[in-house]
Amino acid sequence: MGKRVNRMLRTAMHAALVVGMVPTGHAADQSASSTALEEIVVTARQREERLQDVPDSITAFTAETITDAGISKVGDFMNLTPNLFLRRSAGGDGLGITMRGISTGQNGWAPVTLVVDGMPTAGMSGFDQGTLFDVERIEVLKGPQSALYGAGAIAGAINIITKEPTDHFDASGRLVAAEGNDYRVDASVSGPLSDSVRIRLGGSYRDSDGVFKDQDGDPLNSEQLKAVRARLVGEWGNFRVDAVGYWSNLQPASLNSTVALPTTDPAVVKTLLDDFSIRPDRGIIAHGDREIREASVKLSYQLPVGRLELLGGYSKDDLHARGSASFLKPPAAGTFCGPVGGSAAAADCLQDTADNNETKSADLRLTSDSDQRVRWMVGTAWTKREALNAFYLDDMLLDGGRLVENPPVVLDSTHFRHDSFFGVYGQASMDLTDKVELTLAGRWDRNRYDSTQYRDRSLAVIVPQKDGTLTQKQEDSKFQPKVQLSYDWTEDVMTYVTVARGFRTGYFNSGVLTNAESTTNFEIGMKALALDGQLQINTALYHIDYSEQQFSFITPTPPFRGSTNIPKTSIDGGEVEIAAITPIGLSLNVALGVTDARVQDGTESPLTPKFTLNLGARYEHVINDQLTWSARADYRRQGAYYVQTGNQFNVEPKDYLNLRTTLEVGRHWSISLFGENVFDAQQAVQVAALPWYTIRQDTSPGRYGIEVRYAL
Repeated sequence: MGKRVNRMLRTAMHAALVVGMVPTGHAADQSASSTALEEIVVTARQREERLQDVPDSITAFTAETITDAGISKVGDFMNLTPNLFLRRSAGGDGLGITMRGISTGQNGWAPVTLVVDGMPTAGMSGFDQGTLFDVERIEVLKGPQSALYGAGAIAGAINIITKEPTDHFDASGRLVAAEGNDYRVDASVSGPLSDSVRIRLGGSYRDSDGVFKDQDGDPLNSEQLKAVRARLVGEWGNFRVDAVGYWSNLQPASLNSTVALPTTDPAVVKTLLDDFSIRPDRGIIAHGDREIREASVKLSYQLPVGRLELLGGYSKDDLHARGSASFLKPPAAGTFCGPVGGSAAAADCLQDTADNNETKSADLRLTSDSDQRVRWMVGTAWTKREALNAFYLDDMLLDGGRLVENPPVVLDSTHFRHDSFFGVYGQASMDLTDKVELTLAGRWDRNRYDSTQYRDRSLAVIVPQKDGTLTQKQEDSKFQPKVQLSYDWTEDVMTYVTVARGFRTGYFNSGVLTNAESTTNFEIGMKALALDGQLQINTALYHIDYSEQQFSFITPTPPFRGSTNIPKTSIDGGEVEIAAITPIGLSLNVALGVTDARVQDGTESPLTPKFTLNLGARYEHVINDQLTWSARADYRRQGAYYVQTGNQFNVEPKDYLNLRTTLEVGRHWSISLFGENVFDAQQAVQVAALPWYTIRQDTSPGRYGIEVRYAL
């Protein structure tokens, strides 16, 4: 009965969205008159500049767009950005990012630096915080940004700027109800504490059973999330303090999205790549627990020569997850659990994972004023990260029909890492003429890191290395220069050329060293406005020489994960983003990203879609002075890609469509119906053929829901 009701609700919601997307015959006559596209101000170069004046490929999302498109997690805006590909399994088994052909290595640093309110997050873990709320602006910078953002920005950088406290009382809230018993509440309040101090408090709560289901129809991606953020801003003359505190607790049903078939037949592998009616069959539904604690403070003082800023940050991110490692229900004796756990009588096999990161960072910089011919910045940065990454396998035995853990605990692999970054950087932009700007930037980074492997949970028994040492140590350093030349043909048309070096430090994955990698990037681009600001066209073409590409994979023997370096990769690509607003209240956008990434042997680079195509449309109709109706559609076609090196496991292109229709009531209230991934499209984010079976990790299917917003 429950499944039938869900199908009826989906059908009704789909019908309502389709009806809501169709404008009435007289809407064009009553819609608002044409206006120019919104002018967006970004801080990509650590100073406020108009988006169209920055000689970089940037996709920006304003607070209005974030609300209008229903952006509430990292993947939402990534899926609206060309040449940016997020690999997120439905069960939380893994997270990966590819930008312009540069992807993520397991336990390594992300190819893109994520910066929240000026502070960089710790590696890949920062991208998986579960929620975005109370956000003012998101800036996605494509191309190497290492000169300003450090060694992790080999492919780009993402700036997330949360809303500042206001100088008057303000409040807002949001309630979302969606399929899978999914309920979410966001709320924020803001206002002054005195003439000089303002505060903003925000929180988010979500409880969801999930929509990704196993063969029995039970949901596998449930989630409970609690998050709070406080931001305090004080200003006294030339001195400013901006302090942010954030805490969240996420309890996801992780490690559940793996589909397994007990064979390695190539025909079965092809089936797993194409047939998503094959669902996981889990003996134990896994659960995780993740707690994030972050604090940062930015001290600013306006000097006669410019703005002096000191940023300090602390982050503690602890993740623990437990669930079945057999992927089958129940496993037979002598399969995966038998020989690994040591007991042929095992009824199931428990995997126990931990991924804990503690990061401290500081950044001191001096930035000149913007209203001068030469605009410059110099700074120094320091980051220290300690990380514990552990993976355990335990036998699960039947005791009176109940699964119990078989003592003693069998530890398969664990390692401890320590990273210490130090960097100095600078940038200068010079107006050579009233039309020509030259930008020179550079950064030198040094990273020292080590790895110690243990054989017990207490971290007391150390596994010696082949040379007899207890700890492996490594140091990487690199200078990353950037040269840009831009030319303003008119006030609204600018072209630019960029040559830059990118760098990403190496890392240890289960005790195995993966070398540092580097890129040399060449890019030409154009930014243009036309039709009195009603049409915007931004384009870029790039070539990347990529050395020592980092790549991770699943292995059939403990610790079941490995990493390697691909010596040479050549990447060619381009992007075009077009936005237009029409006299009838219709806004349109097109974004196409194309990437041809080839390894030296001629095969295609793994985890790199050949293209991404985004088409978007938004229609708004003013009904009367109290009611405004709008409808929005966002379509994405994601090109094919290979999961493994050597052109192994080709994932076919897929089409994704999000629909949203909104009725605004007065100045304060709005109600929206939405459908996410209404085609129920799914792709494989990981495929591996192991001796016992072939496994696949899936993305999540679609869902429908309703959202109510209030803003004071």
